[in-house]
Amino acid sequence: MRLADKANDQMVEPKKKSIGKIVAAALVLALAVVAFFAYSYMTKSFVFKGEANEEPVATQVYTLDEFVLNLKDPGSNRYLKTRIALGYESKKDAETLAEKQLQIRDVIIQTLRSKTTDNIMAVEKTDDLKKELIEDVNEIFDHDLVLDIYIVDFLIQ
Repeated sequence: MRLADKANDQMVEPKKKSIGKIVAAALVLALAVVAFFAYSYMTKSFVFKGEANEEPVATQVYTLDEFVLNLKDPGSNRYLKTRIALGYESKKDAETLAEKQLQIRDVIIQTLRSKTTDNIMAVEKTDDLKKELIEDVNEIFDHDLVLDIYIVDFLIQ
């Protein structure tokens, strides 16, 4: 019977070795996958690349004084009365906005005075007006400081 026991032991040993190799290979593969995702997350590349390119969000608001100005309507004396607030991201940018407040007001007045009632009265055109104001105001700064514009009041007479 000893010969039969040795034959059974020889059959069991190769199975243990092959299962051990499979488990080791699976662990190495799992470790490699975890390492890849960890590296990708830390460097904001590969899988998490979209998160690194997210646009900044306006978390702070700088409110400007009221604007009262004439519109560019030929043959009529229409004026616009509005209040505008600027959305920006960093608290430290508030000082920059305060320092450049006169330039900001000047740019906004120039932009709005170049508009007719038809250009700005329609609700559908509000987003275009906001985008134009953001672009014009950001020309004052080295980088895009103003991320959003909030129209607080808007009256045309």
